[in-house]
Amino acid sequence: MAHVSLNHLHKSHGANVVVDDISLDIPSGKFLTLLGPSGCGKSSTLRIVAGLSQPDAGRVLIDGRDVTRLDAPKRNIGMVFQSLALFPHMTVQDNVAFGLKMRGVPPGQQAPRVKRALDLVHLGSFGERYPRQLSGGQQQRVALARALVVEPSILILDEPFGALDRKLRETMQTELYRITRELGITSLFVTHDQEEALMLSDSVAVMNQGRIEQVGSPIELFERPRNRFVAEFMGLSNFVRARVVGTHDGGCTLEAFGHAFDAPAAALSVGQPVEVALRPERIRLSATNAPAAAGSEGVQGQVTQAIYHGSASDYMVRLPDGSMLSVRQGNDQGLSHDALPFSVGMPVRAQWKRSAVHILHA
Repeated sequence: MAHVSLNHLHKSHGANVVVDDISLDIPSGKFLTLLGPSGCGKSSTLRIVAGLSQPDAGRVLIDGRDVTRLDAPKRNIGMVFQSLALFPHMTVQDNVAFGLKMRGVPPGQQAPRVKRALDLVHLGSFGERYPRQLSGGQQQRVALARALVVEPSILILDEPFGALDRKLRETMQTELYRITRELGITSLFVTHDQEEALMLSDSVAVMNQGRIEQVGSPIELFERPRNRFVAEFMGLSNFVRARVVGTHDGGCTLEAFGHAFDAPAAALSVGQPVEVALRPERIRLSATNAPAAAGSEGVQGQVTQAIYHGSASDYMVRLPDGSMLSVRQGNDQGLSHDALPFSVGMPVRAQWKRSAVHILHA
């Protein structure tokens, strides 16, 4: 385990700035994910930490030691990439042992360490096989075992599950979570998949154009995004321009789409324009004649789109002022008569709890 600190990292390729003043802290034994769209600087930052690329400015510290100019093999880092680079002519156990051989570990010490690594990824009986005899998920486990067998202080993973199908990807995510927590190893992970980041991480850094927009726990990023970029990237699709029409202890009254509703907020003044975010999952639909839920805000509208997704359904609701609300509602009790509870053209009431209203920073 190691404590990793990134201090004001900067990297450019010509006029293109790919890492722009990045500072991050990964406590010993924690799992941090760099999350963002393609080209935002995630992998460039990871390569600097791994020693595969040198920053133009800034420092990388491991346990307080400046390793910025230290070669990659001397950093004691285990690495797993989407391109697994397994040697096809070597058996599984020889692939896993390769890093030990490169480090000059005596042959007599290699076998027990290889066995422990393969047992850890549930491939203890696969040592004599070749990569071509393994499934994609098994090959991914071999790559992970190869990274772990050298007993690294830091594990770095760059989109390692990007080539796997969804079911296999979910299985490998669960395995990675188990292994990293079991070993207590400091981990730096790169992905553009929000669900993957939320599931695996102790903390997540959302990146955009080489900079960090927000760092926080998965719950914090999902529930309390700092700005619109983070909110949109974390799946928020309802953004409403509103105006403060009243304030009171612990909150305020907002006016939007011809409707007044309460929101938790502080330090706002009457007349101030704000941008409000509402998660689709936090809005519930009901028939217009159904009683309003206690403690909820709501507005009437009409369903313009209804899409079935299995465990949930997505709806678009047009409000009286012409604006649209996106709603994702769980099919909690299953569906009867092979029909969604709300169909296109149906008048509905869209409701949300006061706590679901999130006011974004300007």
